[in-house]
Amino acid sequence: MEKRTLKQLLKKYERGECSEKEHQLLHDLYQSFQDDLPQNRWVPDHVGDSIFTNIEQKAGVKGAFPIGRVAASVIFILGICLSVVVYLNPSNVPAGEISHATAKGQKKTIVLPEGSTVRLNSESTITYSENFVQNRQVVLTGEAFFNVKRKMEKPFTVKSGEVQTTVLGTSFNVDNSDDHTVAVTVASGKVRVESNVQVVHLVPGEQGVYTRKLGKLTASKVNVETYTGWKDGILEFKGSTLTEVAGKLEKWYGVRILFESKQSGLCQLKLKFRNQNLKQVLDQLAVVTGVSYQFEKMDQVKIIGIGCKAQ
Repeated sequence: MEKRTLKQLLKKYERGECSEKEHQLLHDLYQSFQDDLPQNRWVPDHVGDSIFTNIEQKAGVKGAFPIGRVAASVIFILGICLSVVVYLNPSNVPAGEISHATAKGQKKTIVLPEGSTVRLNSESTITYSENFVQNRQVVLTGEAFFNVKRKMEKPFTVKSGEVQTTVLGTSFNVDNSDDHTVAVTVASGKVRVESNVQVVHLVPGEQGVYTRKLGKLTASKVNVETYTGWKDGILEFKGSTLTEVAGKLEKWYGVRILFESKQSGLCQLKLKFRNQNLKQVLDQLAVVTGVSYQFEKMDQVKIIGIGCKAQ
């Protein structure tokens, strides 16, 4: 989409003439500026206001409606950095399908055409048909939390690898980011989870896990927040090694973490963070494990020392 086309779309928005697809595009652009900034960055409010004011002046767009300030920045950035953004019909998505994806360190909220919402975790993708209102089916790679509008006559289906999850109206998490398992965790309502040969029915507080190597689907009771807290900015570890923690931090914050020394594997870290930036998390890890760290680049961290070293 060219800068001029985006301005025209914003004018349509002001006049109330946007189609469903155009509304979704503007929503995604707005949400991307809310969600997509790396979580280890911090800009004082007065500096941010100054930047937005400058952008508005250069773009020639004032914040006359809720999306205005963000849209102005989008126009300005597109005008400087890009000539075209392939968005409404990405070349790698088949005709008749819509796809949304997130990069490392990014989360995104998507409003589906019939009103259900999807919170997409880092490095994840959902794809669905343009005819979604009649056929409520999405394909998920990675992880997402779904809040599904109830429609008795039209079940909502999520396909994630070998597992299919079907609901009428409920909220649940699907994690298809692991090579070994697919996990479905239910927050509300009832969910049907099926593999090729097995079916389980889940209620709130239950989780279904499909183990790929065994081809087996099992159900158990869990603490739901442990598996869904990510959507609310909660980062939790329950008995993880320092190496495992580093892997999750890379995905969460969109950085690369290197170890100066091979780790002992003795750390069994039980930690919980809520909406904290990378430096705050690393500071606490340093206290708990005895390591230190340094930023080699804005997006690269070196861990120095051996965590939880045997005495």
